[in-house]
Amino acid sequence: MPGSASPPPLPALHRVLIVDDERLIRSVLSRFFSRRGWMVEESADGDDALARIRSAPDGRFTLIISDVMMPGMSGVELYDRLVATHPELRARFILASADMAFPPLVALGERASCPVIAKPFEFRAIEETVHNAMSGVAKDAAAENGAAA
Repeated sequence: MPGSASPPPLPALHRVLIVDDERLIRSVLSRFFSRRGWMVEESADGDDALARIRSAPDGRFTLIISDVMMPGMSGVELYDRLVATHPELRARFILASADMAFPPLVALGERASCPVIAKPFEFRAIEETVHNAMSGVAKDAAAENGAAA
């Protein structure tokens, strides 16, 4: 399609946490990132995701992609709990939802500008959303390094 450049390949050597109660969704996203050289961890619910993030050896995931509607803790609740204790994860969080009009999701978008990927997934949309998030992460890291200098 003329005039629409595809995004550059996703950088390798990053770590992503995929949080979704549907095994098939986790599997699809896991393959998507693995084929691009990313290390992938999966969680079936918000509680497990919190435990993985808190016990991560270096305390970091490059990105966290979470379903919005899950049994127990929703993706919006997971986001709120994470950024309350790890504000640096704000730019590293992406939500996925089949219901883009879900009221808590709309409210989160208004207050936090959290990116959302629509289900069913379009892989080009995933790449674009990840690139945008990575740009934000890079800007945050540059700002941190500039403040530390």
